Amino acid sequence: MGTVFLKACVIWVLLLALAILNAVAREKLFVQWFEPRLVLLLSGVSLSVLIFLATLLSVRWLGARRAAQYWLVGVLWVIMTVLFEFLFGHFVAGHSWETLWQAYRFPSDNLWPVVLLVTLVSPYLAARIRKLSVS
Repeated sequence: MGTVFLKACVIWVLLLALAILNAVAREKLFVQWFEPRLVLLLSGVSLSVLIFLATLLSVRWLGARRAAQYWLVGVLWVIMTVLFEFLFGHFVAGHSWETLWQAYRFPSDNLWPVVLLVTLVSPYLAARIRKLSVS
């Protein structure tokens, strides 16, 4: 599991880069063309698609052998993402804890909880699609 864990961390860094690019696209492109509510929805959908596609492309390299490993990778990615979101968001970007928590509420029109769900299930689903061993 050690090698799988290290590879999962490498893939997560790629996912982080994709999330940053998605945020740049949201702020530089989507904001100009769409109303704020739609911008959040489009950003959540596009990030979810990017995460799943990146996972689909990298899951074979991950080298997991059992379903439990794919699920553990998904859990690891969610934990790393939430920790990054809160620690970077608060201590580097200077957002209040309340502002950061707002992303986890659906009434805010933010699909962040859906993005986290996609992050969780992507390793397992990608392995199934790629017909890797998921016993």
